[in-house]
Amino acid sequence: LHGTVEGLVSGDLVLIFEGESLLGRADVSEDGTWSFQLSGLGEGGHSFTAVIADAAGNRGTASEDFNIIVDTTPPTSGNSVSITAYYDDVPPNVDFYPESVPTNDTSPMLTGTVSGLRAGDVILLFGGSSSSGTPLGQAILDGSGNWTFQLSDLAEGSHTFTAVIADAAGNRGTSSNSFTITVDLTPPISGNAVAITSYLDDQEPNVGEFGPDMPTNDASPVLVGTVSGLHAGDVILLFGGISSSGTPLGQAILDGSGNWTFQLSDLAEGSHTFTAVIADAAGNRGTSSNSFTITVDLTPPISGNAVAITSYLDDQEPNVGEFGSGVPTNDSSPVLIGTVSGLQAGDRVLIYQEGILLGEAALDGAQGWSFALSALAPGVEYRFTAVIADAAGNQGTRSAEFLLIVDTSPPTEGNAIAVTGYYDDQAPNTGIFPVETPTNDASPLLRGTVSSLREGDVVL
Repeated sequence: LHGTVEGLVSGDLVLIFEGESLLGRADVSEDGTWSFQLSGLGEGGHSFTAVIADAAGNRGTASEDFNIIVDTTPPTSGNSVSITAYYDDVPPNVDFYPESVPTNDTSPMLTGTVSGLRAGDVILLFGGSSSSGTPLGQAILDGSGNWTFQLSDLAEGSHTFTAVIADAAGNRGTSSNSFTITVDLTPPISGNAVAITSYLDDQEPNVGEFGPDMPTNDASPVLVGTVSGLHAGDVILLFGGISSSGTPLGQAILDGSGNWTFQLSDLAEGSHTFTAVIADAAGNRGTSSNSFTITVDLTPPISGNAVAITSYLDDQEPNVGEFGSGVPTNDSSPVLIGTVSGLQAGDRVLIYQEGILLGEAALDGAQGWSFALSALAPGVEYRFTAVIADAAGNQGTRSAEFLLIVDTSPPTEGNAIAVTGYYDDQAPNTGIFPVETPTNDASPLLRGTVSSLREGDVVL
């Protein structure tokens, strides 16, 4: 017991009572303070009074009652406490994690649950698997059965913690599970490699894998790369820019064979640079890839240029030569011919058949182009369009539609043709003569009849 006293005269004492029982005399200091060592108190409440007594034993001024409740029973019944996870706020692994996941955070926060607390109960945290020794501190309760405890300055390695319910008297009772956090601060930089090799474009007309010097009209391409030397738990993180600083864009998908992909999305027009980084299970960032730049071009080439389909080339007799739109042909593999002007570097001429991309025309370097068709079916009307596309695949200026009709059916039904004779203008026999009549005219004029010709039919 501790207290104060004033106004003592020579011979006065401070006596300590529990109830009416005199326990002894307090030790009084010159500064007016006093103390009295209690001992052997039983469990329960105890009331003490300090009284000034003179040298003759007369009792005078008394203090107010001072009550002490002795509680030596630990809180072990009807309650429970557990450590469920830790919270990591050091990128890239920012979240709640179980003890099996290592961390690069030297000051993680322990989290847990508790039930059955009584008034005055607290949760104490201890380093190790028991509640012996000095606690690290007291957890913060949220009033809903959850608690947190902020750790700090953990060294690299494993650290085990235990939470214990303690009552208001300081008795330590129910203990939690032991919970181990492994702090890993060593980046994975040895014996591994990662690279960004290409990007995958799925926007027509340029569909496939391309390198960094090929622009794209795909605002959501897929980065593609390779990796080697990964250890258990290692991942590949993607960053915007040429370094691994800042918040990662996300984690790549591994195929188990040394390849990986990462889906980009909503890229604005312009250049975008990316870096891939190997990170371990604790989030330490290690080996970096090459930087890889994708140029997104979403502007179609529609200004200052022109393209046209002017004719088709037929090499099937008897009509051999160039013919215009709508003129039928018996050639199932004609060649489209056209003109183009105002092309920029990387621009191309694409050929479409009613919205279906057939391919890229061959440019002659002198504002002309050609495109070989093949396997056209007879009796079908084909409509073709030429389109100027830039290197990124943006489609701009279009030609007028060009109609091509393949007709390989001979005109043999409902018509008739005959050679009836010839005209001879070489004397002495001049005039019209029937067939099989001999002539001395080396250039006679054949004559005949024909019926039921259709539009476009000719006599050969």
